[in-house]
Amino acid sequence: MSYGSLSASIVNHFNKVSYTLDGKTYKDIKIFKTDPKNESIAPAVYVNGNKQRMENMNPPGVSSSKVIAKINGNPMEYGQYNDAFYGLYYVNSTLYMDGKQLSGTSDTALNKLHHRYYPCFCVKTDGTVNIRWFTKDNLATALPYCNSIIGSAHPLVFNSMSVFESVVKDDVEGIRIADWSQLDNTDYHFNNGICGGTAAYSANRTFLGHKADGSFFMVCFDVSGIDLRSGAKLMVDLGCDYAVSMDGGGAVKMRVADNYTNGYPSGQMTSGGTEYYGTA
Repeated sequence: MSYGSLSASIVNHFNKVSYTLDGKTYKDIKIFKTDPKNESIAPAVYVNGNKQRMENMNPPGVSSSKVIAKINGNPMEYGQYNDAFYGLYYVNSTLYMDGKQLSGTSDTALNKLHHRYYPCFCVKTDGTVNIRWFTKDNLATALPYCNSIIGSAHPLVFNSMSVFESVVKDDVEGIRIADWSQLDNTDYHFNNGICGGTAAYSANRTFLGHKADGSFFMVCFDVSGIDLRSGAKLMVDLGCDYAVSMDGGGAVKMRVADNYTNGYPSGQMTSGGTEYYGTA
């Protein structure tokens, strides 16, 4: 299935391309593609309201010299949650949820997990990826098979299909993932309340995707903006088997290290981006 056209083929590491879909061209899309032979992804997570400049953020246990690219992570909720970055994260054998480090899979905070909670982009120990909506019980069962879990805002691509173009169901509970004509249907996984009901609006956004060959895509829209249905079509056209939407708006930012920019100036590769982040 193909929906639109990219202005250039995507190569390993930094790309800047345009995407034409239904007569509209989205310009200056930043895409970082990992080399499937020796590169992967993991989350950097700061808890209890702590935030960092993106240049100082690295996954726990990973040397900064090994980090070659970064994008901002999941949405932040202000107020009673102490500037918590929402979602479930797992890295270096530690669980985090909604801005707090958990004691483990028996932590009572996990009782709130349900089928409309934030979707989990799961990087598995065998190198494959899946998107899961965990309960407390099935999280404990799945965790030994995960290298990392990255909290996200919305599903885009599942089993190589746009969740908005087909009747796509998860492969655990058989729940339909989304319907573009019923974004607020509470029987489905898709939760339009996340990010303030902006799924159908054009906005600056970050996406995360995986291809069956083992490569990952980090994607930033910080010039044209895009709605989630069009964004899902882009991720299908990139060849993703799974893809999710992360944070958007003024937070959108990508940083790329020297020697991985394919000739573009290094450092901050996007035109926007707030100063401090809780997840990346």
